[in-house]
Amino acid sequence: MPSSARVALITGCGKPVGIGNSTARALAAVGVTVVVSDVVQTGVANEHNAECDMDSSWQGVDSLVEDLVRSGRTASSTLGDVSLEADAGRMVEEVLGRYGRLDILVNNAGAPQGADRNEIEDVPVEAWDRTMGVNARGAFLMSRAAVPAMRKAGWGRIVSGRSARTGANTATISRSALPSAPRRSRSAVSGRPTRSRR
Repeated sequence: MPSSARVALITGCGKPVGIGNSTARALAAVGVTVVVSDVVQTGVANEHNAECDMDSSWQGVDSLVEDLVRSGRTASSTLGDVSLEADAGRMVEEVLGRYGRLDILVNNAGAPQGADRNEIEDVPVEAWDRTMGVNARGAFLMSRAAVPAMRKAGWGRIVSGRSARTGANTATISRSALPSAPRRSRSAVSGRPTRSRR
């Protein structure tokens, strides 16, 4: 039987602080059932992280789920690589299998910061591929996997993180590839085109 509460899948939640963690807590606080995910339990550290940036007691998505459940919220976790089609599909299917619905997808996963933050002429191709794979392809694959269930239910929201930074670096370019307005996710879910406002 489907959950009576709305259900959200949030990617990129493995670190002890960050947008994914905060989003999961905020949604859970208003009664949304949350499924938190990352590519590995504790996420992937940025190249510039100092030793003191990491909390040795933090067990990643499992710690986040424990915190939420302890405070009376409904939460669970899943692991997967958003840049892989099979993983994206499996994570969505896991949510549907557990709760019978998926109402909200938050595409928060981002490639770990490193050489992709260099000026464009100094970005290695491997860093470009990794960043575009997670930030752009990952959001596309997750959205594509989620939309059929949302469309069937007649309601759904997809939120994809965009960078407020400017400049010619890979991270900014990859986030700029994402849809800029919630209107586009509503169109994808409803199956009806919407007109751009000028």
